[in-house]
Formats: sequence, structure tokens, C-alpha cells
Amino acid sequence: MALWALFGMKVKMLINQLLYSYEEILDKFDIGKLTYKPASEVAQEMLTKMELKKASPAPPKALEGQSLWYLIKSVKPVDIYCYLNARFGPPNGMQMHFKANDSDNLFQWHYTLHYEEERIEVMCTNYRIEVIHSFVFPDHQFAVDQFLLDIKKDYQNYKKEISDFRTTLEKWNIFVNPFFHNKSVMEYQVNALDELKVDSLSDVPETITEDNQQYFNEIAIKYTQATALAFSIRMLAPVYAESFVNTLIFLLADDDVKKDKRLYDSIIRQNIDIRVKQLHRNCNGFEFPVDYNNAEVCKKLHTIFNNRNDLLHGNIDPKKSVYDTFYFQGKTPLPLEFKNMFTQAHSASMNVYSPDQALHDYEVVQDFIAYVLLCLNEEVDKQVRHFLKTQDPGWNDKTGRVGILFPQHYADSSFGISIPITKSS
Repeated sequence: MALWALFGMKVKMLINQLLYSYEEILDKFDIGKLTYKPASEVAQEMLTKMELKKASPAPPKALEGQSLWYLIKSVKPVDIYCYLNARFGPPNGMQMHFKANDSDNLFQWHYTLHYEEERIEVMCTNYRIEVIHSFVFPDHQFAVDQFLLDIKKDYQNYKKEISDFRTTLEKWNIFVNPFFHNKSVMEYQVNALDELKVDSLSDVPETITEDNQQYFNEIAIKYTQATALAFSIRMLAPVYAESFVNTLIFLLADDDVKKDKRLYDSIIRQNIDIRVKQLHRNCNGFEFPVDYNNAEVCKKLHTIFNNRNDLLHGNIDPKKSVYDTFYFQGKTPLPLEFKNMFTQAHSASMNVYSPDQALHDYEVVQDFIAYVLLCLNEEVDKQVRHFLKTQDPGWNDKTGRVGILFPQHYADSSFGISIPITKSS
């Protein structure tokens, strides 16, 4: 028992000594000694170093002395940026010379700070803050945690400056664009239905045999998939159209409408035909009114909405869903024509949830959207089209503004390699 107690005390002493050694090393690193030079001086230093390397090129070295910290968790990028800006000024690193004047960048900001004879690069990518330095620490994770802790403590020394700087920032909330989501789902389903190529399966053998049974089973699966997709497309087509109309009202409604929530809500709740007919009255940017009563595409759209209730509520109407006719003498069935077993098994669903009808509904909505956009003036049409293609727009609650904040792709970098990824639908 005494031996275990002695062993435990020695382990505890070793741990304390190790922690003390880390703290002693980190005590030598004082963030209060960080200094800042204007961007022009930083750039000149870099150019001078490049010239010296050209004049007397040294053999390539491994980056043994360079350490890279990723700050992702337990850190708020906006807080770090406000702190650095309040303490030092605007970003001064070399990446700022390559930064585009928008949000589509691999590096959003870059600080080059000096610590005695060393440089510390603090760069913010789209998904992390990267800190590059040449200091040696026994435990880098401990050093990172202590570095962040020191910065948080130093906040208090620049509390007012940070607060003043933060008031210059705009706060934007990112929200989901329902139209973009509906459009993406529709396009996915339409493409999936097209890839099934159901039309090419129409020439089905008249008789099921042992040799072709597997083929029949495979076709049966495709027909089931096709009818499921067709049903989904027909259900979503009216939602797709309605989300387009509501998007126009959201973007273009008169200021008087936007300021009056009850009025805005009452417009959104109107029947779709009334909403469309009133677009030019309730919204800005219309060169011509939408001729809902006479435009052929609007008439077709109205038919889709009339059919929606039957699909949505599962209404039964034998006259609308007829797909075959039989005569009976007593209990003896007398068909008008013979159909093979496969056709009889699948013709009901293929008639009610027809892929052709589904694609027709999708095209009607597409034509309706194109027609309404033609009713807008050229500048507003351009802005609306841009918004419709945006997956994640922003909303400024303070000003009531909507904005397109980011490009429609993701961008990251790893060791200087750009990795663009298109946003998923």
C-alpha cells in the first residue's frame, strides 16, 4: 500500500513538473510583445527575402522549424478578427494583396505579426484559422490552448476598441431558399425518371416464361420506381410554382406591404391565381402585368393546381382514373381486348401516376416561371434570376435587406492547393 502511495506521489510530481515546464516555456511567449507593421512594409520585407533567395539560392529545407496550428473549435472567428483589428489595425498579410473584393476567396483575412526576430502568420480560410510560426513547444495542443487563453485574457485590455469596431460590422443570418430547394429536388427527380428510360421498356414479351422471368422482375422494379417518381413530381410541381410566386413577393413587394405584416401575410395566403394576378400591383419591377386569365401557360398551371387536391388528399373519382373496361356475364369477365399479365399488373399505376404526365407538369411550371420573368423589367429580372440560383442567401434583420453573400461553390485549400466543390442541391 505504501509502495503504491509512493508511486502515485512520484507520478503526480512528474506530471506537475511537466506542466510547469510547459508553462515556463509558454511564459517566454508573451502575446503582449507581438508587433504589427503596415502592409506595405510586410510586402517589402517579403520582396527583399525573395530577391536574396534568387541571388544566393539555398538548398531546399524541410519545414521542420515551421508549425501550423488549426484553430477551429473553441474559437469564434469574428472575436479573433475584432481583437486583431482593434489592437493592430486592418489585416496586413500578403494574402490580402490577392484577396478579391467579395466573399469568394480561399483566405478571407491575413495578419503578419512580429515577435522579436520571428514572424507569426494568422490567416483565416473559409473553415478555420491557421497560425504559422517557428516556435518549438513540447506539447503543441497545450500551447494552442494557452495561446487562445492568453488572447481571451487580452480582450479585456482592448474591450472598448473591440466594442467600437464590432459596431461597424453588419450581421447577416443565412437562411434556406425554398425555391432553390424545390427546384433542386424537382430536377433530381426528373433526371432520375429520365434515366429509367421507361419508354424503351414498352416492348414487353407477351408471355412470362422461365427464361424471361428475371427480365420481367427487373422491368417491374423500374416501373415501380418510375411511378413513385412520377407521383412525387406531380405532387411537388404546384409547390415548386407556388414557391416561385412567393419568392417574387418576398423580393419585390412594395415597402408598404413589407412593413405591414398582416397585409403581407394576407397576400401570401391568397389563392395562387389571385396572387399571380396581383403581382404587378403588390410588387415593384413589373414591366407588364401577368395575364393569368388569357396566357396559355397560366391556364395549364391552373389545371395543375386543380388536380393537386385529388393527389394530395387521395380523392377517389372513378371517371378520372379509368384505365381499362370489362364486360361481365354473371361472374364471367369479358375484356374489350387482351393484355398481357405484365401490362395488367402495372397499367393502373402507369396511367394514374404517368411519367409522361409528370414531365408535362414539370414543363408547365418551367414555362410559367419563364413567362412571369419576362414580365419584369430587365434589371429586376437579372437580380431575381440571381437570387433564384442561390442556395443560402442572407438576411439583415436590422435593415430588412436580403443579400447574396456567397458564391455557389465551396472553396478550401490544403498546403496551397485550391479545392473547389460545387454546392449540392
